[in-house]
Amino acid sequence: MSNLKKIGNKLFKQSTELKSHDVELGISQDLKSASKSFQGNIKTGQKVIDSAKKVNIAIRKVLSDSQFYDKYKKITYSNLSDNVKYIQGLMDKAESVAKELGVDEQDIDGFKEAKNFVIDAKNILNNMNKFTLEFDI
Repeated sequence: MSNLKKIGNKLFKQSTELKSHDVELGISQDLKSASKSFQGNIKTGQKVIDSAKKVNIAIRKVLSDSQFYDKYKKITYSNLSDNVKYIQGLMDKAESVAKELGVDEQDIDGFKEAKNFVIDAKNILNNMNKFTLEFDI
């Protein structure tokens, strides 16, 4: 019986060793499988980070632009309105002088530039009224 006992002990020992290899193999496969299957979360996480960076850059730009708008809209509108009135007054004087002299006001040096300025400034003023911020700063 001692031979049978020795054989039984050897078989039991081999069986235990196989079980430990099975457990190790199972864990190894689980680790590999989990790491592989969760890679999508890594990619999604990186996309979230990239999106945050892009949004922050865009928000900083919008903030900068809105602060510029807030700072300069009223003063620029006021200045352009005053510029148009002043140049229009000069153009009226030029037209009056040209009429007295019997010449065309368009022939007065600087008249065309002044007229173009008034046209451009009025377009800008109209667009400044048309294109405003849709939110308060």
